[in-house]
Amino acid sequence: MNFPSSSSNQPPADDPGAMSSTKLLNAIMIIQQNTAKQLLATQTQVSEAQRIAQEAIAQARADLQAVQKQARADVKATHEQARADQEASAARFQALESHKATSIVKDKSTPRLASGRIDLQKFRVSDGPAFKGPFQDVEPFLRWIQGVQIFYAMKDVTHADDKRLILGGLIAETNLLSFYANESPKYAGKTWDEFRACLFEFALPTKWRTKLKRSVNQLKMAETETFLEFSIRARTIQSLLNFDKHTLDDFNLAEAVTFGLPDLLQVKISDHRALVSTGFKYGEFESRTSGFYISLIKESALRLRPTLTAQNRTGGGRGINEDHLWQINSYLDSIGKCHFCKKHCGSPVGACPGPINRTRVEVPPSFVTPPRPNNYIRPNAWTKGQAANRGGAGKPTGRPAGVAALSEAAPELDELLASCVAQIDGQAEASLLGYDNPLEEIHTEHKLAALAGDPDTATITKGSRPLSNEELIPDDQITFRCGSLLSEDPAGDSSPDP
Repeated sequence: MNFPSSSSNQPPADDPGAMSSTKLLNAIMIIQQNTAKQLLATQTQVSEAQRIAQEAIAQARADLQAVQKQARADVKATHEQARADQEASAARFQALESHKATSIVKDKSTPRLASGRIDLQKFRVSDGPAFKGPFQDVEPFLRWIQGVQIFYAMKDVTHADDKRLILGGLIAETNLLSFYANESPKYAGKTWDEFRACLFEFALPTKWRTKLKRSVNQLKMAETETFLEFSIRARTIQSLLNFDKHTLDDFNLAEAVTFGLPDLLQVKISDHRALVSTGFKYGEFESRTSGFYISLIKESALRLRPTLTAQNRTGGGRGINEDHLWQINSYLDSIGKCHFCKKHCGSPVGACPGPINRTRVEVPPSFVTPPRPNNYIRPNAWTKGQAANRGGAGKPTGRPAGVAALSEAAPELDELLASCVAQIDGQAEASLLGYDNPLEEIHTEHKLAALAGDPDTATITKGSRPLSNEELIPDDQITFRCGSLLSEDPAGDSSPDP
């Protein structure tokens, strides 16, 4: 049996156990050295970090000390500035106190103005009313003097010389300013009434009060003004006439105003006893008379409107008769116009959508009115195209009642139509403007023979009776325009089918 040799039991060469103790010690020493180096490097880094941190703390402490030092310096500077400002304020206040004391002493040493005088150097003349003319015109001058007196009372100017001197700064008219420059020094020390009387003598025409009295006696209410406007005009003349001298009282003014009113309004004043001297107040008289004036206007409007409406509805009233109505209708048929809107609307009879046209229909003199047939039926209105294709007025419309021929002969004058129209116009004008005389029962004979050509056509129209207080119409029940009463024309209204 063969046994292995001893060489086969030896460990391999690379086995760590086979390392020698020397090498093992060397390896341990190397590891220790490396560990020591790493520890030394770590300690070095820690030391460096501590050094940097200490330097940062030192820098922060230095910065904090610098900030605190700057803050203390700023606070100190602020305190010093406040102390300086306080000292400067105290110095200024002391200077003001000294100046005030000096001023008081100076004022006490200045001599006082005389009693009732004002300091003209400090007086503002530009605040007063200026007179710019015209020269010797009563109303502007008296109104200016009234304004000057109010200005003196407001500014407490009482001394005559102060009034005279201030007045020179309020004159802008050349003639009066020249007179003031020459005559004003002569009235130094004199009364204000003396200087004003001299000023009136130069600036106003002679007998100016007489002229104003004549204006009051000749007061007449114009056709274009209301009673309130007329009354204001009269009160203005009264204020001018009573300047510095009461010559016209309210009752006499009311009498003059009454005499200048239309007769119908005078009757109202007399019936209601608005002009009574006992306990007379012009404001009450003005208010009542204004109500009478408005009542008369409304009464005339309400009286005339139903009359005009009835004439348009029947076609045979006082303003238009059947023959004239047939003439208008036949003429409109001959030119193809609608009886309602007076245009070529093309609408069927009674279906016109347009507004009614109340203007007067002008029938040419050459138009001959055809006889009215018994079976008349109103034709439809033409359209604009049909009207353009037709030859014009006078051509037949194709309807039996619409045939209207042209002729050179003018139709005879419709005497009844002329008489009625003139009568309506005259009555409307008399009622609205007060041209009739209602002091007694009015019967005005309308002389229409010259217009109608027949003296038998003249008519008699009875005037209006005075209204009582119960019949007065309140102002808020009706709104109207007086001018529209005379402008309405009954010939322009549409007429119903016969």
